Amino acid sequence: MAFLALCDKFVQNKETLNYDNFHKETTVPNLNTAFELAEKHLGIPKLLDAQEVSEGNVDERSLVLYVSLYFHAFVAKEQQRLIEEEKSRIEERMKGLQGSLEDRAKMAASLGEENLQLKESSMKPRGNWNTQTLITLHLEKS
Repeated sequence: MAFLALCDKFVQNKETLNYDNFHKETTVPNLNTAFELAEKHLGIPKLLDAQEVSEGNVDERSLVLYVSLYFHAFVAKEQQRLIEEEKSRIEERMKGLQGSLEDRAKMAASLGEENLQLKESSMKPRGNWNTQTLITLHLEKS
């Protein structure tokens, strides 16, 4: 039941395993189920024989190695979760920066248009000045 409890705790899809449906009397089938779940959902290879474990005839080092693989699988899953969270934060920030960049590009284009309009309007003669008037003024100054 201990291996089933570990799987129940760390297998993300709770529909895959309902710990309460298993009984203490069915030791070998429980161990086989736990080993299969660990292999399928946690990436832990099936290194132990369920019959040997239930009879207590398993090599102690093999058992310790197998249990340590659970620890490493859990650490790896936690690291993966943290990486996914960081990735999501970065993606959200990138979306915000992209929006800001687009807003600034629109503002720059608008300012460029205003600048062009100002340049064009400053080059036009003001008032009722025509070419003849400008020539006359220029000649009077000389």
